[in-house]
Amino acid sequence: LVQTMTLHTGPVECVALCGAGAVLATGGQDTNLVLWAVEYSEHIQAPMVTPLHVITRHCATVACVWLCPALNVVASGDVRGTVLLHRIHDRGYEGCIMPTPATGPARVSSPSISPNGRHSSCTSPCQSHSPSPTPSPAPSPGPIVQ
Repeated sequence: LVQTMTLHTGPVECVALCGAGAVLATGGQDTNLVLWAVEYSEHIQAPMVTPLHVITRHCATVACVWLCPALNVVASGDVRGTVLLHRIHDRGYEGCIMPTPATGPARVSSPSISPNGRHSSCTSPCQSHSPSPTPSPAPSPGPIVQ
């Protein structure tokens, strides 16, 4: 065990570490998204992790998170299908992608944003134990964020 981080008040459901390893994001059942600074030192073998921001805008368990420090964006999805976009360094709110009435709420599993930041998508896993005999519709590629 390198370090215990205790800002969440419930189980952590998802973790993302940016490619450069300077920012860590965790999402949990407490509906919070926590951004952490990860600092490496030549004198310490394990990195030091300290909290940057606690984002409390989700209304349900945060199920997935995606970081893009190059765009200064963190995307987080919850079990109701809402995806929130925030700026990493000042936690500014950028926007929200909501499920449509036709699709209804669905657990978001993998948000992604194109390298130029102009398009986003998220997918929901198919429900294999549906109570109705009709198959679930395939997830759409997601809305375009401009």
